[in-house]
Amino acid sequence: MLHPKSIPNYYGECVLGYDIKGNNGHDAWVYHTKDSPFYYRVKAEACFKTENDAKRSGYRKFKVYNRYSYGR
Repeated sequence: MLHPKSIPNYYGECVLGYDIKGNNGHDAWVYHTKDSPFYYRVKAEACFKTENDAKRSGYRKFKVYNRYSYGR
């Protein structure tokens, strides 16, 4: 059962203390920490307290691709 705080609000934002945003990326379930350049653009589908919580739920950490190496 999900903890009520792990469910984002209507706007896709997480509550304080559950700062890691998880969403379904184009190729995998991805989580974003505040270090992610996409953090403030991502609409969360799940929220996590720790990176380990996100990993245990099947999410992988965000990746930043160099625009010249994307898809290689």
